Amino acid sequence: MNTTMTLNPLPEYILYPTENRDAFLALVAELREEYDPQDPSEFDIFEQMIISSWLRKRYEKVRSNLYDSRRQLLQNEPNSPRIAIITDSIQRFQLEVDRQKKYLSGLRRALRKVRSGEQNEANSSDFEHELAPAA
Repeated sequence: MNTTMTLNPLPEYILYPTENRDAFLALVAELREEYDPQDPSEFDIFEQMIISSWLRKRYEKVRSNLYDSRRQLLQNEPNSPRIAIITDSIQRFQLEVDRQKKYLSGLRRALRKVRSGEQNEANSSDFEHELAPAA
């Protein structure tokens, strides 16, 4: 990796206070080793890869917790109207997981283009993130 390039490895705004900072930093290290960003254009894309990867993990965790809640509710209160609400939330979070996977795939393509010289400079506005609505 180019040692003259530095990146703030923790965009603080992406972590919720209850989330595991060490797990986030481990993800950053894993992605840094895999993608080894070399210049400002690559760093712009790399930062968005971090965010997208973390959001995907967050949404997967929420979705998994919702599945557990629904299973418990089905066992204890099979006629509860909350089952429909939880099921809807599961579907919405699955859509967000899929959206982040697709976005991350696009970022990988963009990084390959930058590295191959097809795109001289990544436009950071092309990689802005929208956060998912709360469940």
